[in-house]
Amino acid sequence: TYTDAWLFRRGSNDSWGETFARPTERIRVPALPQAEAIAFGSGGDALFISSERVPNPLIRIDVDGYLARSE
Repeated sequence: TYTDAWLFRRGSNDSWGETFARPTERIRVPALPQAEAIAFGSGGDALFISSERVPNPLIRIDVDGYLARSE
């Protein structure tokens, strides 16, 4: 969706079936006109979101910090 990212946590020994059977974690993302890209940072602890508009913002969301605040 354009307003949320859904996080599926998967351990190194978990099957995809086990992963998708668990509850997901919802991360609200800022509204961006023409939101076009989302990716994890290399450490897996951050999401980067951008738009195809110029100038295009690059927004970083600290995943664990966000989830801790939303509980």
